[in-house]
Amino acid sequence: MNLPFILDVGIGLVFIFLTLSLLASEIQELLATLLQWRAKHLKQAIETLLAGENKIEPTPDAPDDQPVQVQISQSKELANSLYSHPLIRSLNQEAKGILGQVGQAVSQLTQTARVFSGRSSGPSYLPSDAFATTLLETLRAEDLMHKLSEVKLNRLLQTKLIDPIREIILDLRNSTANDSLLDPEFQLLESELSGISQTFTRREITLASSFDQTVAALQRLITASEATLPQDDSVSQTFLKRLSTIAEEMPSLQNESKPSIVETMSELSTMSWVAQQLRQHRDYRIAFTRLQD
Repeated sequence: MNLPFILDVGIGLVFIFLTLSLLASEIQELLATLLQWRAKHLKQAIETLLAGENKIEPTPDAPDDQPVQVQISQSKELANSLYSHPLIRSLNQEAKGILGQVGQAVSQLTQTARVFSGRSSGPSYLPSDAFATTLLETLRAEDLMHKLSEVKLNRLLQTKLIDPIREIILDLRNSTANDSLLDPEFQLLESELSGISQTFTRREITLASSFDQTVAALQRLITASEATLPQDDSVSQTFLKRLSTIAEEMPSLQNESKPSIVETMSELSTMSWVAQQLRQHRDYRIAFTRLQD
């Protein structure tokens, strides 16, 4: 037996094994598509994620597992709501033609429709941004995020603008012995900031527009102060520099008014805990005494 014959046999075996491996991969891919293995595992993983620590199926006979069973059931209902969202439904590209008919028949035999709330199939992959957007919209977290932004904006306007400006104006008045100096200008600033806050609360402007209007109102105060205060006074110049420093810090403070996903989910968890406390206590005042401010 010469070397070329052995080489030919080896090359033939390599091609045979390669062909069989490709054929096996295609068969496995076809079975995974027809039986919706990836889509089912993804749905189960999402349910496990939403259930948190309650990952083990409880036993019906154990009374201690009843709360766990309720939470698992709620996580499945939430997952079904997510899969009913138009954004996730648009990611489910069902097969058409003969393959689609075969897939629907297999779905009926394997009861896949029960997994995907009546649909014969589900998406096998969810982009992270699509899942996050769907989860927030399903939980109506947008309203909560706006409320958190509203609270943080009001706190920021009070602690970063109104209080510091009032303090430096008091220092200026003490230095000039004029108790009414810049009083109309400061009252106008307070009125403008209050209007900006109320407009944002009514959702008539965005958070970015709120900060743009805040910077504009602060700039009007600086212009009015420059017109009112003497130019050659060192105390007035120091006041204007401190006022300009506050104005320069405003753009960097905008990100502090945007609630993060962690903050939003934490608030949702707190709201869920509050609701649970109110259900456990008939007298709501008892539950309120256990809540944090």
